[in-house]
Amino acid sequence: MHVRPFGKNGDLDFCSDLVMQNWGPVAADRCVSQAVESYNDTPWTPKFCVAEIDMGPVGFAAYQPSMKMKGSFDFIWIAVHPQYQKHKVGTALTDWRIADIKRRGGQMIELVTQKPDYFSRFGFFKLHHLGNEWYLMLKLLANVDI
Repeated sequence: MHVRPFGKNGDLDFCSDLVMQNWGPVAADRCVSQAVESYNDTPWTPKFCVAEIDMGPVGFAAYQPSMKMKGSFDFIWIAVHPQYQKHKVGTALTDWRIADIKRRGGQMIELVTQKPDYFSRFGFFKLHHLGNEWYLMLKLLANVDI
């Protein structure tokens, strides 16, 4: 398996289809909009990555800089094709995002998830239970410069 930055032919369709299967058309439209925005490649645009196995993409994930403060980032997407779940694809995508955020000088990462135990394995901790099994989580990468 290999994780690479988003951008090859077919990545947009793959991501859209996977999100459509998991969360429906509203989420798929939002994902496509954010993925298209990522083509601008500015410091403030979302960054997407794709996990591939020989036959092609099997999952994707994304993060974006947060407007809250310098060095703050948000995880915004992670999806793995059902056939490849439990094969460490999500781990590879999460590791890639954390490493890329560190490379960019990131100090903290926030996310909202229904899988807090999964993200706890990466050093995230629960900040708040939002209801309906959703949790706000945080990972500190360095001393936060406020």
